Amino acid sequence: MARRAEDDIRRDLRALHDYIRRSIGTRWSRRHLVDRFKTQCEWYRRSDLVSLAKRSPRRVESILTNELAAFLHTQGMSPLVKAMTSDSGVQPDLMVTDLPGAFYVEAKQYGAKSGKSPGRNGIRRWLAQVNDTLCKFHGTRYQVDKAFLVIFRMDGDRYSLPTSIGYAHGEIFLVIIDLGEDQGSNARKLAISFTETDLLQSQ
Repeated sequence: MARRAEDDIRRDLRALHDYIRRSIGTRWSRRHLVDRFKTQCEWYRRSDLVSLAKRSPRRVESILTNELAAFLHTQGMSPLVKAMTSDSGVQPDLMVTDLPGAFYVEAKQYGAKSGKSPGRNGIRRWLAQVNDTLCKFHGTRYQVDKAFLVIFRMDGDRYSLPTSIGYAHGEIFLVIIDLGEDQGSNARKLAISFTETDLLQSQ
């Protein structure tokens, strides 16, 4: 009897170990994909993307979201752009429903039209929107525990943000993709740093 209980415990521990290993791998593989997209945009496609943005300043977020969707598709995923989710009643910018590792992306941009920056309160509003969507997804067939807030900087202030922030119904990764064409002193300005506490505390 004792030997059987020992075997059961070992089996359960192996199953738990495998689950944790898969979870960690999935978590960072998603982050790795989005980071690869960031590198592609900043290093190899900056001028192309800036030109697209200048031609259609009112559609910058839509254009850049489609670029991310196309990239994820080339990586073997099946992203859905602006798909209405009937169970939750929300329309996320981008959903990747492939399992395991489904996630949701909200894309934002700043500086394309006026050069204005969102500041702490603007970033807090974006995070609140992503968290609200995660909450609405919870308990539906679209439920995910990971989301990305991808921020495209076209002009304005530079920011340094936490890698991720945990909420009740999931984790939000923050990724800034810098497409700015800054020249001279503007390019050397230090990034404004916001901690998790800065972005979570009330105004």
